[in-house]
Amino acid sequence: MRDTCPSLLNCCVGGILIGGLILALGPSQESLGQPTSPPSDSSEAWHEDAWAPILERDGLQISYLYYPEADNEHDGIVLRLVNTSETPLRYAFTLVFRAPGAETDVSVRGRLEPGEMRTGDDAGLFWMPFQKPDRNIGEIGLRGLEIDPVRSGSSDGSGECLLETAARGVRGQNRLSPVP
Repeated sequence: MRDTCPSLLNCCVGGILIGGLILALGPSQESLGQPTSPPSDSSEAWHEDAWAPILERDGLQISYLYYPEADNEHDGIVLRLVNTSETPLRYAFTLVFRAPGAETDVSVRGRLEPGEMRTGDDAGLFWMPFQKPDRNIGEIGLRGLEIDPVRSGSSDGSGECLLETAARGVRGQNRLSPVP
C-alpha cells in the first residue's frame, strides 16, 4: 500500500501557539467572577495535547511542536512520528519550512516498528531552518508522502532513519541514526 501526498499541507505554527500562551497566562475565569467549565478529559497525558497534528494516514501519525527561540534566538520544529499499525512501516516525505521571503526543506525517510514512536533531536527530527534574525517559521508542510508496509524478511535498512538536507542552513541530524 503506497500513499503519496503531492501537495503541500500548510500548518500555521506561530499564531495558534502564541494565542494559546497568552490565554494560559491571563487571569483565570474564577478571578474574573465567571463560572468555570467542568474539568477536561484526563484520560490522556497532558503532553499529548501539546502536539499539533499534521496528518494521520495508513497507520502513520505525524505531529509537531513549535519552539519559538529554541536556541534563545531561532525558531525550531520537532516532529513526532508514530506507527499505529500492526506492521512495520517505511516512510518518506519532504518537510517544507516557509518564512516570509524564504523556503527550505529536508527529506525524511525511515522505518518504524508497530507501536514505535520517534521524536526529537536524537532521532534526527528537530530543525531550526532559518538562521537570519528577520526570518521566523510561518508555515510547515509535507510533500511527497510515501508510506509502505514492510514485509517480513525484507532487507530494507531497518533500524535507520536518514535525513538529507535539501538546502543550506537547515540544522538537524543529517546522518544515519540507529534505532535503539
